[in-house]
Amino acid sequence: MNAARTSPNSVMARVSTTHPAMLELFTQIFEKYGHCSTRPREVFLTGYDWQSRTYLDNSFNYLINKPQRVPVTAIEFYAFLAGLSDSDGSWVITHNGIRMTYAFQITSEEHDLMRSVKSELEILAYHPTLHLDRRKGMKKIIHGVFGPREITLSKDMWLLRVQRLAEVSLLASKVLPFSRHREKIEKMQTILSTKTRDWSSIEPTVKNHRKRVKEEVSESIRKAAIEYKARHSGSVVEAGSSARPMLNSIQLGASLV
Repeated sequence: MNAARTSPNSVMARVSTTHPAMLELFTQIFEKYGHCSTRPREVFLTGYDWQSRTYLDNSFNYLINKPQRVPVTAIEFYAFLAGLSDSDGSWVITHNGIRMTYAFQITSEEHDLMRSVKSELEILAYHPTLHLDRRKGMKKIIHGVFGPREITLSKDMWLLRVQRLAEVSLLASKVLPFSRHREKIEKMQTILSTKTRDWSSIEPTVKNHRKRVKEEVSESIRKAAIEYKARHSGSVVEAGSSARPMLNSIQLGASLV
């Protein structure tokens, strides 16, 4: 999510994504404070996605500047970390041969913030690592649906990672009560319910989760494409595929999180 001042008395918050779970989360958070609108966009990487935005009053001006420090009390820190997890974090469940492994990681341009998170985790007896993942100025080829494109990173990208199994499980138990992103919630629940490192015992659960997310994202992109083309061509939207059913599913999902 990003936020910007649009007038002396108004702050706009917005998020762009192909994941219905993130759209649900945005609506769940902000619909009490302002009208949330969701529109399709044409984009390079996936072809189409959705952007949700809302306009808020000045009590939300704290969203404009990104935080560089974290709370120092444990309960506030875990709530803060849940926000980072829901927005930029990943709960990785994979395997090394027949043995299951998992990790928690965040990729971010905000080096000072990542250092602050790392320091607080160390105070709480975790053993996180933080390293430069991609350097500013690095060129990278991105393969989008419309073909390849070369981009140049404008900032260094940092990777913070916790990977000791016991620490990842403990962290998941602390973050889970504050999390609101249903994909991340399911990943943490899977980690916490796993009692063995035998990959074959957890592989079907992990693959089913990946399959559901992939299908949701594909359907989200399909609906965005239909809605975008209808808005820009004046054609009739395919029955049952307009933004309104998309928003209804978002609101339903938000009520269940």
